Amino acid sequence: MHSPRSLSVLAVASVFALLSILQCNAYALSGNGRYLLKVDETLLNTGSHDLDFDGSTWYVAQTLTGAWSTYDASFGFLSETSISGVGDLRGLAYSSALNQLVVLDQDTGIVRFVNPDGAVTGRIRTGAPATEGMDIDDRDSTLWLTRFEGSVEKWSFSGELLFSFDARSLLPTNDELQSVAVDPDTNGLFVFTNSDDLFEFSMDGTLRGQLLTDAFPSSLPGVRDNGLGIHYDAPSKTLRLTSQGGDLYTYALIPEPSSVALALLTLVSLARFRR
Repeated sequence: MHSPRSLSVLAVASVFALLSILQCNAYALSGNGRYLLKVDETLLNTGSHDLDFDGSTWYVAQTLTGAWSTYDASFGFLSETSISGVGDLRGLAYSSALNQLVVLDQDTGIVRFVNPDGAVTGRIRTGAPATEGMDIDDRDSTLWLTRFEGSVEKWSFSGELLFSFDARSLLPTNDELQSVAVDPDTNGLFVFTNSDDLFEFSMDGTLRGQLLTDAFPSSLPGVRDNGLGIHYDAPSKTLRLTSQGGDLYTYALIPEPSSVALALLTLVSLARFRR
């Protein structure tokens, strides 16, 4: 039987081993205290772009077509739905308030409100093509979209442009933009670029930092083959990123690894003190 002291030593050693693993697999370039930890990689249909989840079904936009694919909660393929008149469906989001999908045609910049069966019930014009990604904020019935040349825009469901900023001019990499996801926990935005870089902004257009970059060596778990879409699930603190090759990357958003280790060490110390 191990003595209390030997158990404490083993616990401390386990903490540092965990810290070493986290530091090798979790990374961020920002000083905001949040890191990404890759937890899964799944192969979807080729050309997967934006995606969203309605609680039981995943919807994934199919680049260069007017269709989306549906998957079950475990990403088992179910079906494909096409929207008449859409040339290149890239941005896609699910509105729980409307119980509808909101989809974005890259060719025209038109946003359509669509039932799950593909029936279009309304549309708004954003005024220009080269629209890439989109997300919904049901808290105030607005949508956020990205344009490839670098702007991020906030629109009302009725078609009014409420706010915009030039995100590209703030980036250290000068990337074009691919997609955006709302972070309701921090009133922030995750913005994914064509160079597979992931940034955080506040909703007023302030750059908070960078979470992911393709500049890491290939041995580290970054996105490969032209990252496209992004989805953020706030309750589980989970980010999912798609690529042109059909790969789906799942990341857990975690506190800074050293903070995790400090918390575990504190628990070990308390457990030892109470013996």
